[in-house]
Amino acid sequence: MKRILYIDYLKTLAIFGVIAIHLSSKYITHYTLNSSLWFSGLFVESMFRFSIILFVMASGILLIKKNQTIDDIPRRLKRIGIPFIGWFLIYFIIKMSMKYSLTYIISNIFNLLIISILDPTILTVEFWFIYMLIGLYLASPIICSWIRNAEIREIEYFLVIWLITIFIKMLPYNDNIIIYMNMFFGYVGYFILGYYLINKDSELLKSRKFGAVLYIIGTLMTFMGVIAASNFIGELELTFMPLGDLTINACLQAVGMFLIIKNTDFSIIWGKYSDKINRKITLISNLTLGIYLTNVLLINALDKIGIYDISISPFINIPILTVIVVFMLMIILLIMYRIPYVNKLTGIA
Repeated sequence: MKRILYIDYLKTLAIFGVIAIHLSSKYITHYTLNSSLWFSGLFVESMFRFSIILFVMASGILLIKKNQTIDDIPRRLKRIGIPFIGWFLIYFIIKMSMKYSLTYIISNIFNLLIISILDPTILTVEFWFIYMLIGLYLASPIICSWIRNAEIREIEYFLVIWLITIFIKMLPYNDNIIIYMNMFFGYVGYFILGYYLINKDSELLKSRKFGAVLYIIGTLMTFMGVIAASNFIGELELTFMPLGDLTINACLQAVGMFLIIKNTDFSIIWGKYSDKINRKITLISNLTLGIYLTNVLLINALDKIGIYDISISPFINIPILTVIVVFMLMIILLIMYRIPYVNKLTGIA
């Protein structure tokens, strides 16, 4: 299948956003509620809640377009599974060696591994995404078969109910309702949403201005929602930006950013430099899995040596550090790619 350039732009923007979220989260958890740096960090983080969603939407577009079949699953799982297992073990060794003595680790290695496998966020927060992605890959042949044969109206029916379940999920005392409607809930909605947005014939969906409006609304809902919820209970409350961003506000933001990127002619923006810049974007896109799996290690290292200084305004600190992290990891991963066996950890297809 011919390479879809805007997908590379979506994935590149998403990986920058993921790292910006990881960097800005420390401002929110470290500083006192309603302090100036808390507000600044929260606003910056609110701007990037679309990041994981764009990855899922991009995966949905690619897999549905390719008509993912059961026979394709092993290849897909191998591509993400090998680098994930490798980095899982690296994180496991680092985390356990920092927490326990060598004697304790050796005598409890099996239990520690089982606990980490059942909840990989014990090792590092971003590993949840790999488990979710594996689930989507396993379900993708069924989803692809339905979507490719469904009418737009049927897809819209599913997405409307899915959005309702997301709204209900954000409400308190929702457990019973979610149990009854859980066949509509989850990341499969984002997986389908990307494909819907490129196939629905609508002038609004061809408008970057409409995308910008959705993005701004989603960002402000996130920012103001966290402030209101946190002040209501007197402590940090992340209902409006939970891990994974299954929220209405993040969905609006992601759709808005998707429409902006999808409807932008980058050849006009970059002019004679288009080919050169597009090659760089494609390179970053190919490295996103490796960057995703390793960025927390580098951020923690920068923190240890004092480069990640949260006394600096996040409006200055986070953009600079995000670029540094991305390009340092690109260099590291490209070097690793040249080394036999080690290259399997890079995630490069």
